[in-house]
Amino acid sequence: MSYKKEIGNRLKLKREKLNYTIDHVREITKISSGSLYRVESGDAENIDFYVKYAKAVDYALSELMDVSLNSVTIYKLKADLKQKVNLTAKVRKLVVSKYFADYRTVAEIKEKMQSDKLIDVSVTSGAISNVLNNLRKEGIVISISNGRKNLYKRK
Repeated sequence: MSYKKEIGNRLKLKREKLNYTIDHVREITKISSGSLYRVESGDAENIDFYVKYAKAVDYALSELMDVSLNSVTIYKLKADLKQKVNLTAKVRKLVVSKYFADYRTVAEIKEKMQSDKLIDVSVTSGAISNVLNNLRKEGIVISISNGRKNLYKRK
């Protein structure tokens, strides 16, 4: 039995034990009856529906979620995305070092990463710049503009 079907079945049994109808749960949750039936059958996609249903029938989420899950990765990173993830990890590692205590250009960062053998020559400045911009959005680095170049340093 899939984990959603198992959770749905548990919720249905709890509802029946409380002598609630689907309409009672609908009144409490404001979720349509059709969606509640999909929760009970394990066909609902929206996890919030399962959570709201559980709260409506006073089913502890920790107990409800104690179902066996097959930990099989069904989504694999494509090679190009995996390279981006690896580059991000390497830039993050460099950011925490003393090297990022001062403002640096992307060219300087690329040169440092190549000299430290963190990247090879195939990694573009644009790829490094993208990583740094993402880290800036996350508040990990700060940047200033110096003409046409951005300078980055650890926040």
